[in-house]
Amino acid sequence: MSADVLSARALAPLKTLCFYAEKHLKKDGLAVFAKGESWESEVFEAQKNWIFDFDAVKSKLHEGSVILALRGIKGV
Repeated sequence: MSADVLSARALAPLKTLCFYAEKHLKKDGLAVFAKGESWESEVFEAQKNWIFDFDAVKSKLHEGSVILALRGIKGV
């Protein structure tokens, strides 16, 4: 599968979502993941095994939560 956009909410830790995204996204695809208050530690953990660029947009619904937009996801 070569998706332009992949999204998930309450599915798995970010490091696991990166695995799915690398498998299913086009090379220039966008991954959009809703993450809770521990999003920063999830990014830190994921960066141990994955390279990616990301933006974090604060949630308007839940304080401390974000929408992560990832591009260029590649395993190290």
